[in-house]
Amino acid sequence: MENTFLYFAYGSNLNKALMEFRVNDPVTVVGQAVLYGYGLCFHQLNADGSARANLVVSESENVHGVLYQVHNQHFELLQQTEPQYQLQEFELESDKGLHQAYAFICVDEAEELSPEEEYLNTLLEGAKQHQLPENYISYIKHKANFKAEE
Repeated sequence: MENTFLYFAYGSNLNKALMEFRVNDPVTVVGQAVLYGYGLCFHQLNADGSARANLVVSESENVHGVLYQVHNQHFELLQQTEPQYQLQEFELESDKGLHQAYAFICVDEAEELSPEEEYLNTLLEGAKQHQLPENYISYIKHKANFKAEE
């Protein structure tokens, strides 16, 4: 689709309602995707002292998420919602093949921390909404050092 870009959500933006709220417009779900050679961590320090999800280079891990198709006019707006992050282009794989897509990555890392419960629940709701693999949802919980309610 012309005038759009692909965005890979792996954190709270997995939650489609939150994503649409942030860009103030509907987004199209392209499908699940995997970013190889990166792992999920929680070491992006939020203003409240809790952690947010981030990508870290890792030969032994992969990050699962969802690809959204977003109107180009919302690129800057999306960046403004996450001022501590930069949108960087990555190559991802889905069941439809390889894709170039933007994802947030933070270069200013803190020590690995635990995310706040509300943030993690938003992330987990999005992961379940898009039917990410159960073993990956368990991986998220493990990385967050959090026992979420089933």
